[in-house]
Amino acid sequence: MTGYTSSEKFQIARRHIVPAVLEEYGLSNATVCIDDSALNALITNYTREAGVRGLKHELAAVARALSEKVLTGSKDALYGKRTAHQGDSR
Repeated sequence: MTGYTSSEKFQIARRHIVPAVLEEYGLSNATVCIDDSALNALITNYTREAGVRGLKHELAAVARALSEKVLTGSKDALYGKRTAHQGDSR
């Protein structure tokens, strides 16, 4: 059995993993945004396995860092571009 393609990983992350990880760390789309290019960079450069376990681990690390910045009121928090799919009720 083969693993997921990059495109499949992207869709799984966007629809399921990102919302779950943001919720786990007390974040929302109103607070932070992980844009498509950042998500693709994580998939391409930081995950090597066929599945999505490593991707979830990397997204959790990003969420922890963002959560800390939000809690401390850091002015250098990371911001991304808003995309059409964010804010819709999929």
